[in-house]
Amino acid sequence: MIDHAKYVRIVDRLIEGTNSRSISWKISARRDSFVTVLGSGMIEICRNEQIDEDGHPIEWFDLFIMDSSGNVADRLSSSTSLSGWDSTAFEVRRLAELYKAARGSAIATGTVVDEILGELLA
Repeated sequence: MIDHAKYVRIVDRLIEGTNSRSISWKISARRDSFVTVLGSGMIEICRNEQIDEDGHPIEWFDLFIMDSSGNVADRLSSSTSLSGWDSTAFEVRRLAELYKAARGSAIATGTVVDEILGELLA
């Protein structure tokens, strides 16, 4: 079993690297999913949503840690990991923060917003 602290460090470094633009993300084949390629593997962050029995939307995030061939080594989720540890509200917030940063990187959200604002102000 991998130490929980290592997963926290991975997520933190991905957020920091994405925010500093040293890590870039691309749109993945999965819906609401983004991927980055690192030297020794790949990371994919996904947003999932479904409606519960009361009609309320439920949102959660999955982070796939893959080797260079795309084989899943582990999956972190807002509920559990294949390695068996339970995540906490900290991980839920951090995975959501990583998803938002990855999405912004892949879609160039800042550039799109700036261009639209420029057109509106012209």
